[in-house]
Amino acid sequence: MKSKYQFIIFALNGIVGLVVDLIVLFYTSIYLNLYISRFISFLSAVIITWILNRNLTFKKESQFKIDSLSRYKNLLNEFKQYFFAVLTGGIINLSTYYCYIYINFDPLDKYIATVLGSLAGLISNFIFLKFIVFKRKN
Repeated sequence: MKSKYQFIIFALNGIVGLVVDLIVLFYTSIYLNLYISRFISFLSAVIITWILNRNLTFKKESQFKIDSLSRYKNLLNEFKQYFFAVLTGGIINLSTYYCYIYINFDPLDKYIATVLGSLAGLISNFIFLKFIVFKRKN
């Protein structure tokens, strides 16, 4: 798939991840503080976007196909690679969120901060995933 189409699919998957992020943040922030809630919502979004990106954006490049239970270990390794690759984007994402919350605290700011954080991590995540986790094997 050409890079511009991959990026569009990646961005659309990111929107789904953002929606999951916001929903989990909304419900967890009722019971937990904003920092813990945001961490939980972020992890939820990572899991959803990994599933979408491995099956849609980088389907041909994905190293591990889900075709038997014996590949579960390889799939878990792919998730670990995915997680560590998006960690930089995640650090950018969460740092943006925490800084915005610290500077502009208002109950609605947690949603604005989540959107801004997600946008901040988008580009670095795509680059790390395309060239590290899902690089095409020759």
